[in-house]
Amino acid sequence: MAEDVEKYLASKFKNKLEMSSKCRFHSQFVKLSELIEHILGSPFPKERSLNQELVLLNNALEECRTISMKKALVSPNKIFTQLSSLEKIRQDLEGMKKSIADLANNACPRPREDRAEISREVTTREVDSSRVRGLKEEVMSLERLLLDPKRADSFKAVGIVGMRGVGKTTLAQMICDKQEVKDKFVPRIWVCVSHQPNMAKEELNAAVAKRILTHLGINEAMSGSIYSSHGLRGLLYALHLQLAGKRYLIVLDDVCGTDPWYEMLSSCFKCEDGTEEWDKRLAHGLPKGSGGAVIVTTRFEEVGNFMIGRDNLHFLQPFSDPEICWTIFKDEVKRNGVDDINNVEQVDKLKTELANKCDGLPLAARVMGQFFVEQLNEKLKPKQSHHGSG
Repeated sequence: MAEDVEKYLASKFKNKLEMSSKCRFHSQFVKLSELIEHILGSPFPKERSLNQELVLLNNALEECRTISMKKALVSPNKIFTQLSSLEKIRQDLEGMKKSIADLANNACPRPREDRAEISREVTTREVDSSRVRGLKEEVMSLERLLLDPKRADSFKAVGIVGMRGVGKTTLAQMICDKQEVKDKFVPRIWVCVSHQPNMAKEELNAAVAKRILTHLGINEAMSGSIYSSHGLRGLLYALHLQLAGKRYLIVLDDVCGTDPWYEMLSSCFKCEDGTEEWDKRLAHGLPKGSGGAVIVTTRFEEVGNFMIGRDNLHFLQPFSDPEICWTIFKDEVKRNGVDDINNVEQVDKLKTELANKCDGLPLAARVMGQFFVEQLNEKLKPKQSHHGSG
């Protein structure tokens, strides 16, 4: 019965998408549809049903079709919810795809000569640095902190704090993409910590631990067995063993809550006899003596203080120079097929409108660039003439 509902929702989403080629975020919906087809078409079992994602996608697609009827630039505050929802769904689906791929790899092991490279697997998200504006100084500052030779073997924890759309994730991506960072930190692991309202806290924490273990070569079946037998402490002990002696870099992206599990990642908890006291905190799964590092991105200052400590927080602010957002807007417009924005009618008015609406947020400037091209194409389309039958 559950599979029938899943198939129905997937079919409904696909059919609706085929009739929505002009809706907002169409390309993102297409990529999500491809991910869903890949997961549902795999001969290997997936970790859970896609019903929740499919319901959200059907609702989001319908809402975006409604937004597409608007003719003016839409305020970013009205569309960030859709963007955030689609991105979280994409990350969840990518995680399921990765888990299925791991099952396939375990069913068909690679030749022995490849196995050393598997343990060095890098799983971070990449960004096209040529399209990023205004973050050069921030990248250099955080890169220096991570590569500080005076703290080569000490654990480093960095927090990036800022409002939605300001570029926290992009900044973390750019740091991970720096060649010097790649050379120093192996493995490098990216985990999006998204809030799941229907999941108990311990289950969510276990899911994050399992995701990190998956990137380290521990498949879902094995981590599930560890959790069933030994709970969250068992997963953290396994994580500690996998990371021991390694100069790792873990990015925890978009952390929203102050769950005790995340408290003070750089801390070590000791008993009176000097031995380590294991409890259900992520800090115990992160060895501190080999130069490992963690980057946390969050919208909430209290979360950064709770996890990292204020001294290690980097506050990312909206751009004060409107020219940066204007450049981002033009880049996005050009990327979507309009070569010269200066030829557009009333370009000065458009520039002023953009500055007033994007509030210095790079994500808002990019999204409004996409909207502008859609509106321009719609305006340039030849109008259909209706002739009488005579």
